[in-house]
Amino acid sequence: MVQIGVFLVVEADHPFHRAVSSILGYEIWSRVRQASSLAPFLDAATLTSWLGGAPPYGVHCTITGGAIEYADADLDEIEARTAWIASRVAPFTLTNGRFYDDFHAAPEALVARFDSADGALDRLHRLLATTINSLHTATFCSPPPATGHARLHELYVRFGEARALERFAPHWTLMSGLPDRAAFEQARALIQEHTGLFADPGARTLEIRDIHLVQRGDDGLCYVAASYPLTGVVRR
Repeated sequence: MVQIGVFLVVEADHPFHRAVSSILGYEIWSRVRQASSLAPFLDAATLTSWLGGAPPYGVHCTITGGAIEYADADLDEIEARTAWIASRVAPFTLTNGRFYDDFHAAPEALVARFDSADGALDRLHRLLATTINSLHTATFCSPPPATGHARLHELYVRFGEARALERFAPHWTLMSGLPDRAAFEQARALIQEHTGLFADPGARTLEIRDIHLVQRGDDGLCYVAASYPLTGVVRR
């Protein structure tokens, strides 16, 4: 079994990637762990708790998968399907990077978001989710509540995750273990003041030129297993 997903991961020297890697204390391209840039401002236990399960995944936006398992025998097929989709999707730009304050998992999760004005990111998600997730054999995603959420259950059974298709909410996780709204506001303020996230105008725009299969290693850390350039034709 292999735990794998299709992620957006920008280049290591991009200011957004650098800032968030420093917060997480893990750089996904090099697979290097380091002290979080927030360590001087929070005690070790609090920082570890507030970061939650985010650091091992590195800086990324999950397009589909990530907390889903597939059979080893299907890996070649997943790679082939991902490459086929990448060959038919044109590069696109994400803009207006900012904190995603009304994210559905707040205040437990503090995340960032970018806008895809032409809908390219949603279209890419739909292509990948409907093409790849059908192969999943197990999921680590929490199921939706037992009653009153028929559509979420339908998505969960089909895709292994309830936040798919029209429920897709693309985001970049900064922290995932915040205990309450007060901690959320404190963490947000610390990041804004001490890391320079979004202070650099360049950190608010992402040029998406590739998609990446990201796998969770035996050490628990995620790494880029394969990359696929977006080579589709831009349609006007």
